[in-house]
Amino acid sequence: MSVSSSQATLEPGNVEGFRHLAHSIVSRTLALECEYDRMGRPDQDEHVWKLLKRQNRLRVYKRKAQSTDRLDQSRMGGSGNKPTVICVGSVEGSVEDILYGIHAKTRSEMGATMLFMDRNPLDCDVLSVLDSGSKQDPFRQLVIKYLLAETFGDTRVVNDRDVCALESMGFGHDSRGQRYGYYLLRSVDVPECSPLPEDSGVVRASITVCCIYRQVHGCVKVYSKAMIDLGGSLPAFMASDAATEILLSTAEATISATSKRLTSLALQNQRTRKTQESEYLTSSSESDLLLTSSRYTNSYNFRSAKSVSVMESSRTDELRPKTTTKTPSKPCSVCGKKPKMAKLVRSTHRNCGVCNQCVCTKCCVKQKLFARSEPVPIVCCMACLVAAKQLNVDPRDPFPMLP
Repeated sequence: MSVSSSQATLEPGNVEGFRHLAHSIVSRTLALECEYDRMGRPDQDEHVWKLLKRQNRLRVYKRKAQSTDRLDQSRMGGSGNKPTVICVGSVEGSVEDILYGIHAKTRSEMGATMLFMDRNPLDCDVLSVLDSGSKQDPFRQLVIKYLLAETFGDTRVVNDRDVCALESMGFGHDSRGQRYGYYLLRSVDVPECSPLPEDSGVVRASITVCCIYRQVHGCVKVYSKAMIDLGGSLPAFMASDAATEILLSTAEATISATSKRLTSLALQNQRTRKTQESEYLTSSSESDLLLTSSRYTNSYNFRSAKSVSVMESSRTDELRPKTTTKTPSKPCSVCGKKPKMAKLVRSTHRNCGVCNQCVCTKCCVKQKLFARSEPVPIVCCMACLVAAKQLNVDPRDPFPMLP
């Protein structure tokens, strides 16, 4: 089932209204984050918050107190019947990597990114691009997106759910002059993407997710909040579970960013190899032409027995079957070690899926590359992993994807 077949055209007044909505929600969340940061990012009060999940250095809580919950929801721009879930902690990497991992400006990019992050959409689309990045902030983006899915996070529901949401991301500076990154996903009503009829089996969900990220010494401090209403008569814990998984997957978007970088590097290496192969074939053809011309000249001009015998000898050598020699196992391109027992069992190293060089098991890690159908699992050498992290990327560039 697809409802996202064309770009939505919005009136200028509506565009400005969406900009104001995004700015107001991010500003309110930023105020809460600044207060939390001013207090030294303390552990949540167990009398007010219930711990839902731990993942690495991230913790997800659900607010217990209903009265303050309603007040907090109103500040976030949501209604009072959605459970509030908060995610705090830190992740390795950079704020740019988190935003780059989430960033998607077309339907194909959105589908590939969501598939990589295990969200498995039935349908998705970028309905309208309201604002794009600039030199000052290439990660800035304000778009309206559509999503149809049978699961939200790890929560599977009987009827499919769809969402029409405003997505905003980029960088800003707070009142103290400190830089922060932000990501917002907020349900909106757009006439071109109205809810489907009741007999369609699709229920319109409502979602508000707002995240504030700060860079600190090689890691990112995370403060994010979510409120989700899955619609229908589902129990509240299902919405909390869905919010938990969405917040965690958003914070761990650095994994997606690494794969995008590796895919870009693999495509660069592929283009370089093709250029080198083309140059080699061209030079080889010219050499063969010169050699053939030389042989023809020798046999035609001199016709000496010596020249003929040399020609016949070379032809015989070309036709004689060559003896097969064992190809020595190549050493690891990173550490230089050869495979153990290589001479006895002819064991070999694996090839890096990015640079195609031999690499041992100790010098490689499992990664995935972006492709049109589904992510491609590979082994990646540590040299390519380091090179990918140093690669200059711009989210405005074409999405890196294997054919």
